[in-house]
Amino acid sequence: CSFLFFFYAKHVYLHKPYRSVLVNFIDVWFSLSIACLLVVCASLGLLTGFQLVLPESSIATTGRTDEDEVGPKVIFMTLIGSVIVPLAVIIYLIAAAIPCIARRLPALVRPTTWMEVEHQKRSVRQKLTTSVIRQSIHCMEWAIF
Repeated sequence: CSFLFFFYAKHVYLHKPYRSVLVNFIDVWFSLSIACLLVVCASLGLLTGFQLVLPESSIATTGRTDEDEVGPKVIFMTLIGSVIVPLAVIIYLIAAAIPCIARRLPALVRPTTWMEVEHQKRSVRQKLTTSVIRQSIHCMEWAIF
């Protein structure tokens, strides 16, 4: 069953069925998290499934070891990671949607608006219209550009 989630995550990663990159990321993250949880849970069941069942008296005398607690810790950390990362992405999307907060985000993570894109296009065109470049580009190539 975990292979289905893994292949679904691979399909979403390669084909990107959603318009937003972050929605694709969340879908891949959840699919891989579920696949990882399934593998860890299955491996814990296989490790204890082949051991002999001990009488209750021997369990009381031996106690719990550190090895018994590794599996639940791995499952818990995987579960926490599978929830916190998409939650952070959703908080970012909400913050970016509110204009007064989006302006205060660092430039590296701030979503670009269409006005900023147009300004960047204009600045690139202005840089390209220098006399040196204009002389080196053929008139037809300049018209296509």
